[in-house]
Amino acid sequence: MFEVGKNVVFGSHGICRVEDIGTGIEFGMPKNMERSKLVYYKLSPLFVTAYSVIYTPVENTEHLREAICGEEAERYLKGLTSAEVQVFADNSQGRLKEHYKELTAMEEPKAYLRIIKEVSKKRRDAMIRHKRLGQVDEVYLKKAEELVCREFAAALNTTPELVKNRIYEEIKNSL
Repeated sequence: MFEVGKNVVFGSHGICRVEDIGTGIEFGMPKNMERSKLVYYKLSPLFVTAYSVIYTPVENTEHLREAICGEEAERYLKGLTSAEVQVFADNSQGRLKEHYKELTAMEEPKAYLRIIKEVSKKRRDAMIRHKRLGQVDEVYLKKAEELVCREFAAALNTTPELVKNRIYEEIKNSL
């Protein structure tokens, strides 16, 4: 069980802070609902401009993990320069989408950084040929940037924008 005040990553919602732990009844669910008896985490997404709250059962650990610490974030960032990434060669939009879905299903920083580095290579190669990236690449790049930059920003006590700049600086040095 995660403690109140702890940062966690909740699937595609990304980095959140555990604000409270309580039963559904305590969080305002009607008493006659079966789910009201369950114990929930009350999560607040970090770096989101609109106020939002997520309630998830404490037993629902499938898409919930502890957020990385600052040391881990630094290791990931420093490892970007040496990390070898092969660009997914199949140009079929369906297979490309499946490739990115497999990576994002891991819900791990390493997978998101791989997407960012892979798409960065594709973007560089496309620019050389005076082409643009496809929509699938752009969509998954944006999602990977959002998730990893927010988590790293929380770990490093900085902003997602500064983390994004640092990621691309590291990648630039390795391409």
